[in-house]
Amino acid sequence: MSKTTTTDLRYFLLSDQAFDRQIAQVSARLSERAFLVLPSGTKLQLKQWQLPDQKSLRDALVSSLILLNLPQKTNAHVDPMNVTSTVQTKHPLSRVQLQLPAAMNPILVVFKTDQFWLTDQIPSAIIELN
Repeated sequence: MSKTTTTDLRYFLLSDQAFDRQIAQVSARLSERAFLVLPSGTKLQLKQWQLPDQKSLRDALVSSLILLNLPQKTNAHVDPMNVTSTVQTKHPLSRVQLQLPAAMNPILVVFKTDQFWLTDQIPSAIIELN
């Protein structure tokens, strides 16, 4: 029996315009739920998400559907994709805590030469910006 759901296929079958609208909604939700937290506790929203192009996203969706439908559990995964975002502040930052939506987990975060994974078990990380 296939593990693919009607919802999974619905996204695959969207027109280019409808797919772009869905991606815009995803970007908006990411902006609502992704933050840099300052030592003072102030949350700065991550905005202006730059996601891969539509073809790359569709290819990743196809790969994901294939992996979901493999007959046995495997450690295979969809190829990584670069996603970037920006934050604006009036004051220089030296140390922040990164908080991303759990739906993005696991995610490899790369900042300069530092790399780390955020997972359901490790949902946030302190980043030294200097």
